[in-house]
Amino acid sequence: MRESKDEVNADQTEPLPAVHEESSSDLQASDGNIAEKGPNKKRHLRVRMVSILLAAVVVLAGIGGYWLWDVKRTQQALNDCISSVTTVESSKAKLDEALESAKSTLSVKTQDVKDPSTVQALSSSVDKAKDLSSTSKKNCSNETSYTALSSAIQTNQQQQSNLEKQAKVVVADTQSVITSKAQKESETAKQELGKKLDDATGLMSSSDGQVADNGTRETLQKAIDSGKAVESKTPLQDAKVYTEQSGKLDSAMNGVKQSEEKHSADIQAANAAAADAAAKAKATSQGSTSSNTKRSTSSGSTGSGTSSNQYRKSSGSSGSPGGTGTSNSGSSGSSGSGSNSGGNSSGTSSGGNSGGGLSQHDKDLISQCSVSPAPDWCG
Repeated sequence: MRESKDEVNADQTEPLPAVHEESSSDLQASDGNIAEKGPNKKRHLRVRMVSILLAAVVVLAGIGGYWLWDVKRTQQALNDCISSVTTVESSKAKLDEALESAKSTLSVKTQDVKDPSTVQALSSSVDKAKDLSSTSKKNCSNETSYTALSSAIQTNQQQQSNLEKQAKVVVADTQSVITSKAQKESETAKQELGKKLDDATGLMSSSDGQVADNGTRETLQKAIDSGKAVESKTPLQDAKVYTEQSGKLDSAMNGVKQSEEKHSADIQAANAAAADAAAKAKATSQGSTSSNTKRSTSSGSTGSGTSSNQYRKSSGSSGSPGGTGTSNSGSSGSSGSGSNSGGNSSGTSSGGNSGGGLSQHDKDLISQCSVSPAPDWCG
């Protein structure tokens, strides 16, 4: 039994050495591979570390680049925002200037313009402009991010656009009111010129032969012709053109009226002078007649005759012609009988005039007053 066991053990242990040798060789081969792979592994680690470092550098460079880019664009946005603020302030100044220019035009009433709607439009645009002008701009100094600055820029640009548009509206509406007012003034001035022409034409008719200087009427006629030429022009002229023509007509009409007044004054002066001369002539005539009457009466009484205010003849009884006395005042003397020393007596007065002391002008006036009917100034 023991031998069987030993044989069995022998059988079992015999193949072991072969196995051991084979495993040993494998181990040697494996150790050789490990020995060969050691340097490669270190090289791979170095490569991997370099790669990681390079990747980190790239990442950091990217981050740094982005940061620099963001800083640069933020700075540019800040500059643009500051510029937009300046633009808003400039546009606001333009709007304020437009409002200042419209201030005087705002006082124009609807009845002063041809189109009343222009006045209403200006009032509305001015109110809107005042609201826009009071809107504050977006300040950039408080903003630090690109997004906030961009928003401020857009707000300011929109406000700047609104301010400029409204300034143009105010300017346009102001001009519309001014134009409409000018049209109304031109129409009114043209109507006034038409009235002046009617008055001047009427004066030309009424002043014919009633002026001291006919040259004033000629001047007026020239002014009428010029005024009619301007009145007929189209399109509507500036009010100043019609006003100038009206002024020329006024001046010419005043000249004619003054000439009429002078003509009337001359006639009154002539009538007054004639009346004064007639009064003086009448007084002189009455004084002369009274004196002649007294002398005639005194002369006739020496011949025992009679005197009367009627014309008559007397003759002497001595058989010779007596005396004949004549007088326009009607006095004569005669002797009843016998001879008359001196024989005759006579007294004469021509037309009741003593015949002396009157000028030819006074004589002419007396002659005018002797007609029938006599002028009123003869008295």
